[in-house]
Amino acid sequence: WKNQVFCGNSFGKHGHSDECSCGESNVGAWRQCVYAVEEPNAITVTAAQVSHPKAQKFTPPAFQGCYLDAQDRDLPKVARGSGAVVTHEEAKQMCFGYKYYGIQYKNQ
Repeated sequence: WKNQVFCGNSFGKHGHSDECSCGESNVGAWRQCVYAVEEPNAITVTAAQVSHPKAQKFTPPAFQGCYLDAQDRDLPKVARGSGAVVTHEEAKQMCFGYKYYGIQYKNQ
């Protein structure tokens, strides 16, 4: 479960939740904090930046809200980080090409 980020182009199929703790390691059972991969009017990523991800510049995460999740995942693509904690910048890289990413339990 650790170091997973969920990616997708839409969210909310299981409904909104008011019971998330987005700043904690455990957001809540079957809950996720959803963020936009790119801010509106974000910089354009060039081909050179894609081939060298560390050269990319990231904007702060755009929090979309707290949403429910289930085995039929709200954000269907699962990406796994390599470190103990996945940062927002890493989550954005892992979900590049998608509109949104979600963080759940201990970065799951």
